[in-house]
Amino acid sequence: EDEELLPSNLAELFSNDNTNENTETSVLSTDLQEIQNLVELNAADLKTSQLVEFDNEFDEDLIEKRFNQVILELMFSKIPSKAEYQLFVDLLKEQSQQLLWIGQYEQFLVALEVLESNREKNYLSDISSKTLQHFHSPEFMLLLINSLKLLGRDRRREVLLVCDYYGKEIIPYLLDALIKEESQIIRRFVMDLLKQFGNKIIPEAVKRLNDTRWFVKRNMLYILRDLDVREVCEYIRPYCRDQNPKVSLTALKCLLSVKDSYAIDTIREHLASDSDELFQQALTLSGSFKVRESVDDLIKLLNKQEMTGADILKKISIIRVLGDIADPRALDTLHSLLSKRSIFFRKMMEQLKEELYKTLRNYPYESIKDLLEAGIKSKNEIIKAESLLLHDGIEK
Repeated sequence: EDEELLPSNLAELFSNDNTNENTETSVLSTDLQEIQNLVELNAADLKTSQLVEFDNEFDEDLIEKRFNQVILELMFSKIPSKAEYQLFVDLLKEQSQQLLWIGQYEQFLVALEVLESNREKNYLSDISSKTLQHFHSPEFMLLLINSLKLLGRDRRREVLLVCDYYGKEIIPYLLDALIKEESQIIRRFVMDLLKQFGNKIIPEAVKRLNDTRWFVKRNMLYILRDLDVREVCEYIRPYCRDQNPKVSLTALKCLLSVKDSYAIDTIREHLASDSDELFQQALTLSGSFKVRESVDDLIKLLNKQEMTGADILKKISIIRVLGDIADPRALDTLHSLLSKRSIFFRKMMEQLKEELYKTLRNYPYESIKDLLEAGIKSKNEIIKAESLLLHDGIEK
């Protein structure tokens, strides 16, 4: 490109047919130095503001944004005719879809603000109103939701601004997206967006509790669980007895978090159930939520006289739960269990007593003092160690 840099006989120098051994001498040393300087030059040092701007000329995302800004400036100014304003609006509708697919949510919101402003100023408000209806139509809302799912996780601040603009209107679309989405990562993102609406989400979530699909009901219960459950207890209660254990478990957790009496009654019924699945579910929840109302039921189960291996294992589980609740009413029964013996299940009974001592740490010290003293004298090394550890820790 620079004739002054390259000598006229350079082509001859690199020609395969060149047989002149002295050709190299035709290239001046100054020319070779210039070429060497170009080879060694670090072009990154030339990244000036002018070159950055030149790069921007070919940035498609930036081109879309700037084009949109020009349209908005024209719309916000006094347009001489209605036809021109309509032309700009049509371009804006087309460009807005492009903005969504490159994640330019802030610029998209600016477009909506311009339309809102023109409508409020009664400036060609009929066109502005009709255009705003387009941006609130079901078809456009689906495009918006798809964009949020694909690009929103990297632009959370802008996405929350979009949700704030649409308010309750966007909630049904987000819930539908949550139901249909297969990706766990995107489901969590959508759940996070829904939580921002607080109690505003309740009507739509409750409506979807009637869905026949178990995972839909469970997801709605997950959402309601993070809200003021007292407002929606009446809608959640029927699902405490849902046929699907995942749904019933979630519903019970929702209600037990606010000590709802219906959930507590359900727990007590399940503790007396012949279904091992329902019993285990109720037992776990009793300990997790420290359901004191279930203590009497658990004590009755411990007092049963059956002495089979399965019965002892069941009682070990009950002892653990009573230890989590730590209600002193259970201590008399625990005392009596320590005095029981079994010829056929001696090892299992020792295991039961060891587990009993491991759960004493949650009870008031004065109520277990005699048990600890007896444990310190025990021949069972595990019981003795637990008793000493607990006694010394409390004394300190």
